[in-house]
Amino acid sequence: PGTALPEPSLRALLTACCAVLAGACAELEAGTNADVVDLVNCCLCLLINVTERDARVRRLAAATECRGAPLIPFLARVFGAQLEGGTTSGNIVAAYTALLLGCLTVRHGENRD
Repeated sequence: PGTALPEPSLRALLTACCAVLAGACAELEAGTNADVVDLVNCCLCLLINVTERDARVRRLAAATECRGAPLIPFLARVFGAQLEGGTTSGNIVAAYTALLLGCLTVRHGENRD
């Protein structure tokens, strides 16, 4: 089971999705475009769908950079920022972010101890 995409195509997909996510999160946090929350959620859901059952994709996704940081620290920052905002849409983004963080870290060797 898992994706049939070759690694270069998978890397391109993950890089593009993270670039869109980073830009949309920047707009969301700056408050310049409230409608961008749907785009943030779409990116998060796409990443959840491709990482939840495939260890190879999880490894590649975790190594993908978002705004100059690996994806997991970037997502942790997004999670905290959305919870601080206390809005309904922010809570939804935080929930999807938490789900994606869970997908990325499941069965991670450092979490087994």
